[in-house]
Amino acid sequence: PVIIAYMLFLFKENRKTSWPRIAPVVFLSTLCGFIYFTRGTAAINEYNQVGALFWVNARPVVASLVDFFSSYREIADLLWQELFFAPGIIFISGILVFNSYKNKEYKIHLLWLVLALQLITVGGLAGKQFHTHPYYNIGATLTCALLFTKAYAVSPLKILRFLLLLGLLVRVGQRASMDVRGLFIESMHDSRYDICLVQKRNHPNFLFPNNHVFLSPRENFPFLGMCFGERQGSDTAEYGFDYREAALDPACKVVAETEHFHLARCNKD
Repeated sequence: PVIIAYMLFLFKENRKTSWPRIAPVVFLSTLCGFIYFTRGTAAINEYNQVGALFWVNARPVVASLVDFFSSYREIADLLWQELFFAPGIIFISGILVFNSYKNKEYKIHLLWLVLALQLITVGGLAGKQFHTHPYYNIGATLTCALLFTKAYAVSPLKILRFLLLLGLLVRVGQRASMDVRGLFIESMHDSRYDICLVQKRNHPNFLFPNNHVFLSPRENFPFLGMCFGERQGSDTAEYGFDYREAALDPACKVVAETEHFHLARCNKD
């Protein structure tokens, strides 16, 4: 939000009169970000009842920036096919440069500066995780959309407009298909999720609806918790779930068992 406000400031004709209206946005956005990365992350860690599976603390900015700028291939990939469709950035930048040369209109290129500031800010907060989690860059959506629409509007040829729209639609289709293909491709469906749902329905009194943390093994990826739709990783809970082949604690008794999982009730006193 701070950088978007800065972008609006750059495009104002009278910046002296517009700054008093933009300054509160900058201040509030900065304040909210500061509170989140100090008090907010600390509150999340206090709420956490199990071992941390994901990083929630603020990263050292300098180390994150070094990590970010050393990931030049990931940055190129982000620009090439995440923020724009491949090879959309070439079409968009080429059209805008041609329009600037022809019509002496250069202000639109300030958007590239804004986009760079947005990516560097994300890099300072997340390091190379900006590529692992592309949604970190969702704040750049408005900037990219403005660049795209401007290129479309000033495109000198209809074929270029067609290619811009075609590339955008193809990319949207690709992203959408990644989210919904599991509904239609049988080989991508994991039947274990169905088993977890059946066990939850068959054992409604197993404290499933009560937001408990369940006794379970520590996993690098919390599949058990995702399968049952519950929080996992407790070492002291009374109720738990585990893989069927896992050795059962002597203090626990199996309540239900399937070909993949078992539910257990334990006396940890």
